[in-house]
Amino acid sequence: MLGIVRILTAFSAFCAAAPAAVTFYTNQAAFTAETSSLVSFGFNCLATGSGEQLYESAAGVTVNGIQFVGSTGNPSKPFYLGAVGPNYYYNDYNRVPGESSLQGPGVSNAFYSVTNGVTTITMPPGGVTAFGMVLFDVLIGDTTGAGADTVNLNVNGLTGSVATTAFNGTSFIGFTSTAPITSVTLTGTKPDEFPTISSVYYQPAVALTAPLISCGGVVPVYSPSITIQSGEWISIFGAALAPSTATWGGNFPTSLANVIVTIDGQPAYLWYVSPGQINAQVPEDAKLGSIPVAVTTPAGTTTATATLSTYAPSFSLLDSKHVAGIILRTDGSGAYGGGTYDILGPTGSSLGYATVAAKPGDVIELFAVGLGPTTPAAIPGQAFSGAAATNSTVSLSIAGHAVAPSFAGLVEAGLYQINLTLPANLGSGDVTLVATVAQNQTQPGVVVSLQ
Repeated sequence: MLGIVRILTAFSAFCAAAPAAVTFYTNQAAFTAETSSLVSFGFNCLATGSGEQLYESAAGVTVNGIQFVGSTGNPSKPFYLGAVGPNYYYNDYNRVPGESSLQGPGVSNAFYSVTNGVTTITMPPGGVTAFGMVLFDVLIGDTTGAGADTVNLNVNGLTGSVATTAFNGTSFIGFTSTAPITSVTLTGTKPDEFPTISSVYYQPAVALTAPLISCGGVVPVYSPSITIQSGEWISIFGAALAPSTATWGGNFPTSLANVIVTIDGQPAYLWYVSPGQINAQVPEDAKLGSIPVAVTTPAGTTTATATLSTYAPSFSLLDSKHVAGIILRTDGSGAYGGGTYDILGPTGSSLGYATVAAKPGDVIELFAVGLGPTTPAAIPGQAFSGAAATNSTVSLSIAGHAVAPSFAGLVEAGLYQINLTLPANLGSGDVTLVATVAQNQTQPGVVVSLQ
């Protein structure tokens, strides 16, 4: 099955300065290269409201055992999670009518932290030896974007700083330490710019034994959405999720390497388990809405929640953005399958193997999950072969142009295929790709390579 299982890889290595008691980083790749067992999370699982106001707490929050307590200048809203548009979260603790709506790169899971005050971050028991944050700089009340903010991270009396981008962009600040760190503080400097914590990475000083599912860590494969579908292949992210790494033998086990996953109380079918990630197929469930997801290992059980829906579309990917797909070759010129197909991607071997960009007239097959019910229906936990068309129409947008697929449906257990003939005049290079089914769209940031 092409493109379904991908294990998260580390960011590209970058040598840091000579080790010290505390070493600060503004380069995320350098930070990652100096760590070995990072746990990560965002804040989207905090969302409990609707509209713009999704979450509010006067007392701060605790996520993954890490406590965030702020004093931002508005005591009633030191933490406020909100949204502008789908999957676009921000936290504006002091917003008033007339201030500009947010624009920019659409970073999800953002959570306000610091301006006009101090955020104290208390680490889990035992402390951490590495901690880092992707920051999203939000400008409120001033659309000019003039000037960047500075975010200061204070650790054991030492300070690391990073200049955020001038207008709605991302930056990184983090540290490693030779001794456990139990608490840090975070401050910002400009009153009209609001650095937010978009995602957090940390390395516990004491090895985790009991499993832990990250906040918002139950998602369709490759997607940041916390909405999943019966029969869909999903990923569960966290720490100590398995005592070892194991991959199924194609037999849909409900226990693998002494790991069991239940979704709404029913056993899920395990494809791949590792300490940081599990890939599994969601069992059949007629219930829709919020459901519990539990991972059990010999060391204990951890539980999180996800939203079960009829549709949860997500493209399979070759890397972080290139859609998994093939180009059919009827003339035998393909590099794979005895000449029957090429793998779709940037022309060359930049992905580590031969790929070819599609050109007008090429017949393409794209791969995805979560496109909804089919006829005939496929039963989760059982092998499937053939072609079962989706009950709802699947539409495509390529480089902003509508393209009608010739087929969309299941071709293997949990794996959907979308067939199309590439029309002309769609541009070249990596262009945007979006599939929509019943008003539900695939994850943002996916591209398809054209020539």
